[in-house]
Amino acid sequence: MGLVKSAAYSVHTTKSKIMKAIIRIITIVLALLYWTSSSLAEDMSEIVSKHVAALGKHANRLHSIQIEQKLLSNGVESIQTTILVPKHFFYQQMILQGGQVLTYVRDSLGWSLNSFVSSKVRMMSPQECATFLLLNTQMLGPIYEYGTDSINGPVQTITLEGDDKIEEEPCHRMKVVYKGGIGETDVYISKKSYLIKMTVNVLGKTFFSNYRSVHGIVFPHRIEIINAYGKAVGDVLSIKQNPSIDFDRLKITPPT
Repeated sequence: MGLVKSAAYSVHTTKSKIMKAIIRIITIVLALLYWTSSSLAEDMSEIVSKHVAALGKHANRLHSIQIEQKLLSNGVESIQTTILVPKHFFYQQMILQGGQVLTYVRDSLGWSLNSFVSSKVRMMSPQECATFLLLNTQMLGPIYEYGTDSINGPVQTITLEGDDKIEEEPCHRMKVVYKGGIGETDVYISKKSYLIKMTVNVLGKTFFSNYRSVHGIVFPHRIEIINAYGKAVGDVLSIKQNPSIDFDRLKITPPT
C-alpha cells in the first residue's frame, strides 16, 4: 500500500509540475503578447507625436491657408490657386490656356466648373459638400489631424501596418480610416524626418518632397501625383497663412 501511495503521490507530483510548467508558459506567452501589442501602440503614438512636432512649433496657429503652385500635367503647364478653411471652405482655381477648372465649396453649398467639358456649373449636394470638405481641407494631413484632434477631426482610426522604403528612404506605413466610411489612405512617414513621403488611396499615389519652413510651419513644396490619368507635378510658388478671405468675390454664380 505504501508503494502504491508513493507511486500515486509521485504521479500526482509529476502532473502538478507539468501543470505548473504549462501555466508558466501560458503566462509568459500572454505577457509577451500584451507587451508586443502595448509596444506597437506606444510606437504608433510616438510616431504621431514626432510627426506633429516635425511640422513646426507654430502649426497650431494655422487656421486657413492660401497656396499658389505651378502644375505640369501631361505636358500642359498651369497655375493653381487653393484656399482652405478646415471643414468649412474649399476654393481651387486652375487656369490653363483656353479655359479654367474651378471648385467652390462653402459649408453645405458647393459647385464646380470645368470649362473644357461644359459651360454649365455642376451643383453639389449638401452630403457631397460635407464629404468633400472633410477630405480636402486637411491643411497639414490626416496624421496631424488625428494627433491634435482625434475626437472632432475627420480620422476614425490609425494603425501601424509595418515598414517600407519610399525612394530608398525607410518609412513607417500607417493606415488611416476616415469617419463615416468615406474612405481610407495609406500614409508613409519617413523614419528620418517624420514627415509624410507618400500617400496611397483611390485617387492614386501622391509623393511629397522639398519640405521647407514657412513662418515656423513646415510644408512640402513639391507634390507629385501618379494615377490612371497620368502624372502631375506641382511646385509651390507661395503660401499665405491665415489670409483674409473674400468669400463673395471668389464665388461664381450658380445656374438659375
